[in-house]
Amino acid sequence: MQFLIEAVVLSSFGGLVGILLGLSAAAIGAYVLEVPFILNTGIAIIAFLFSAAVGALFGFSRPVRPPGWIPSMPCAMSDVGNTLVFAIGLLDIGADIMNGVRSVQA
Repeated sequence: MQFLIEAVVLSSFGGLVGILLGLSAAAIGAYVLEVPFILNTGIAIIAFLFSAAVGALFGFSRPVRPPGWIPSMPCAMSDVGNTLVFAIGLLDIGADIMNGVRSVQA
């Protein structure tokens, strides 16, 4: 439940930031081009609801993890070099999966 709420809040916040940036760019463009700026609140509401819906959709879905993933492993590693080796190993596993090759590393 916490992941769902977090996903919805973060995507809604991102939607608000995107709406504000878009409106700011449109207002500046209207000023520069000397045309009237017309705010359509319906479009802004639809954009916000869409971003919240995307957050809800991905909040319900389970994250996809590569085979051999151990959730606590990156946190348990204190050495940066070991963390990089672990991350590169995950990239190698991901590349093998993308190429259709399944390899088991001991």
